Amino acid sequence: MLCRLDQSKLCQVRRMTKYNYRFEVPKAYMEAIGFDTLNGNHKWRDSTKKELDSIDEYETFSYKGKAIYNNGTMANSPVGYKKIRVHLIFDI
Repeated sequence: MLCRLDQSKLCQVRRMTKYNYRFEVPKAYMEAIGFDTLNGNHKWRDSTKKELDSIDEYETFSYKGKAIYNNGTMANSPVGYKKIRVHLIFDI
């Protein structure tokens, strides 16, 4: 019972609106673009582009082709490589 209560509290915290320096911080890219539209600027879009450009500049990742999935498993994975999920974390 206590474990479920802790899980419930954790889910509530994840859904709460986060503010830093009195600015609302988006949880996802589409939410960030929505904030830009509401505010009439492109600050979140520009900062995201700058971050992704720096990742490209440092050649952090290399393109190994489009993944083909067969029954939930990746069929064309290059030898010695595995797919990793990448996500953006927004903050001020």
